[in-house]
Amino acid sequence: MQKEKLFTKSYIFACAANFLGCLGFFTLLPTLPILLIEKYGIIQSQVGIILASYAFAAMLARPFSAYFSDLYNRKTILCVFLAVYSLLFLPYAFLTGVAAFLVLRVVHGVFFGGETVCANALVTDIVCESRRGEGFGYFGVCNNVAMALGPMVGLYIHEFTGGFLWVSITAFLFCAAGFLCILEVHLSPEQKRAKPAENRKMSLDKLFQPKGIYAGIALLFISYPWGFIFSFAAIYGKELGIGGAMGAFFAFVSAGLVGSRLLSGKLVDKGKITAVIQFGSFAVAVVIALFAAIGFIKLQNGALLQILFYVIGLLIGVGYGIMFPAYNALFVNLSPNDRRAAASSTYLTSWDVGLGLGLIFGAIIAQKYSYSYAFAVCAASSFVSALFFTAFVSRHFNKYKLR
Repeated sequence: MQKEKLFTKSYIFACAANFLGCLGFFTLLPTLPILLIEKYGIIQSQVGIILASYAFAAMLARPFSAYFSDLYNRKTILCVFLAVYSLLFLPYAFLTGVAAFLVLRVVHGVFFGGETVCANALVTDIVCESRRGEGFGYFGVCNNVAMALGPMVGLYIHEFTGGFLWVSITAFLFCAAGFLCILEVHLSPEQKRAKPAENRKMSLDKLFQPKGIYAGIALLFISYPWGFIFSFAAIYGKELGIGGAMGAFFAFVSAGLVGSRLLSGKLVDKGKITAVIQFGSFAVAVVIALFAAIGFIKLQNGALLQILFYVIGLLIGVGYGIMFPAYNALFVNLSPNDRRAAASSTYLTSWDVGLGLGLIFGAIIAQKYSYSYAFAVCAASSFVSALFFTAFVSRHFNKYKLR
C-alpha cells in the first residue's frame, strides 16, 4: 500500500515558517538575560519574572486564540498573530527598566501564544492522518534546527556589535520572512469556511481539551526545566568556568532533538505514544540530575568539564526530542477533528505553565543558593512527571483516545 504524500507545498512552507519564527525567538532568548543582568543590573529573580511573564501571557492567550482558530479561517488568524509578533521584536533594544521589559514581554507573549496555537493546528489540517506523528516530527525538527542556530546567531551578533539593537532587528527579519512563507500555505475550501453560527457559542471544551488535563499535568512538570535550561545555561557555563562559545551547547541540544524527533515520530505512527513518553521522561530526569551534579562536583579538568557539558546538552536534546511529537499526538488523539486548535491550546498551555514556573522559581533558587541547586530541582520535577505519567496518564489515554 502506497504511503500518503507528506511533503506537499503547503507542508513545506508551513515548516519553513515554523523554522523562521523559531529562529527569531531563539536569536533573542539567550541574549536577553545577558542584557538584563549585565547592562541594566537587574537581579536574577526579577529576570526570571520578566522571562516567565512571556510564557504566562502566552498561556492566557492560547485558549481564546484556539476558539477563534477552530471557528474561522485558521490561516488568516495566524497571519495576523504572526505579523504583530514579528513587529514586537523591534522595541527591545530601546527599553530600560523592569516595568518596560515586563510590559513588552507580556504583549509579545500574547501574540506568541496565538501564533503557536494556530500554526500547530494548521499543520494538523494539512498533514494526512496516517503520517501525523511523522509530520509533527519534521515540523518540530525545523524548530530544533532554529534552536541550534538562533542562540549562536544571537550571541555572535551581540558579541560582534557590542549591543542589542541588531539582535532585535535580526529576530524581526527572520519572523517577517516566516510570515511570507505562511502566505504560500493553502487550505481546502471546507477548512477556510467559518463554522455555522450555532457552533460559535463559547464553552470550556472549545478553549481546552478536558480529557487532556492529566497529560497536561505531566507535561507541566517535564517543561519546568526547559525554559530555565535555555535561559540560564550560558550563565551556568560561565559560572562553571567553561571556555569557548556557549552557543555550541545549544547546537548539541538541537542535534539531539533533531535525531530523536525523527525516530519518535515514526514510533508514534506505530501506536507507541505512551511508551515513547515514558522513556523520554525518565531519560530527561537522569540527564538533568547529571547536569546539576557537575556543578556540585566542581571538576578541575576544564577540558573534561567542557566535553561533559556539551554531551549533557546532546542527551537533554535526545530526551525532549523523543517526547515532543508523542505529546503533541497524544493531545490530538484525545480530541475530535473540530477541536484541533483546542487540543493544541491544552498541549501548549500546559507547556507554558511549567516553563513559566521553572523560570520564576529556578531564578529564585539560583539567586539564593546556586545554579546547581536550581537544576537539581529541575531534575526532581522531571522525575515527578515520569512517575505521574506512568501511574495515571498512560491508562487514561488508552481509555479515552479517539484514534
